[in-house]
Amino acid sequence: MVKVGEVAVPPGVGTTQESPPGGGPAAGLLAGLAALPSGPAPWVLVLACDLVHPEQAVPALRAGAIPADRDGACLVDADGHQQWLAGCYRREALDAAAARAGDPQGLALGALLGALDLQELPAAGPAVADIDTWEDHRRWSTHPEGEDDDG
Repeated sequence: MVKVGEVAVPPGVGTTQESPPGGGPAAGLLAGLAALPSGPAPWVLVLACDLVHPEQAVPALRAGAIPADRDGACLVDADGHQQWLAGCYRREALDAAAARAGDPQGLALGALLGALDLQELPAAGPAVADIDTWEDHRRWSTHPEGEDDDG
């Protein structure tokens, strides 16, 4: 297990940092991938640090059947958008995408993962919701289960 970024983690969890720090999600994902030990684990679980309820994303990913000919799976929000930072990927597919990507600085996540053949797994709002703004933070702090202000 590897955490990308500067944050305290429990013993046994590896840490790394993209270079330069703050280089974006693609750079962070590639830094985390590079920090993983090589070995027999054929899958990489990717979870964004700003997911509201990552504990809901993991079971949704584990419940989805990924066909043998697919590169992995990612959750899909209610609008049909792939949530690449809530996904489970074949290590070899990520390694190949990393090799094609070149310099990760400023690389868009879509340029890194958009060409992968992914199984889309529909997910409920809290499983794919993230906090990108102070308004998001206020809403999720006030309504942690995702109800809106009128509900």
